[in-house]
Amino acid sequence: MITCKPIGDITHEAIQEIYTAKNYYEERFNEKFKLIVISNSDFSSSAEILSRSNQVNLIKRYQLEKMISANDVSIQEVYKHESQRMKKI
Repeated sequence: MITCKPIGDITHEAIQEIYTAKNYYEERFNEKFKLIVISNSDFSSSAEILSRSNQVNLIKRYQLEKMISANDVSIQEVYKHESQRMKKI
């Protein structure tokens, strides 16, 4: 599961939100999810601490940019995967 938080310092609340949602979606789809929070801002120290204890990966903008440039992904591939995901819902 991925959540994006674009504005201001990202606090522990973002970690709590995705971790709480994890249980719901794992039960609904009968799958295990890894958790990721992406932001173009900084993460607070409380968010970093809580993310470590709850196995939530934090990705900052520069890390995301590196990941995108290292992998050649087209918008058509994104649409294809999104279409497949929507069929499950």
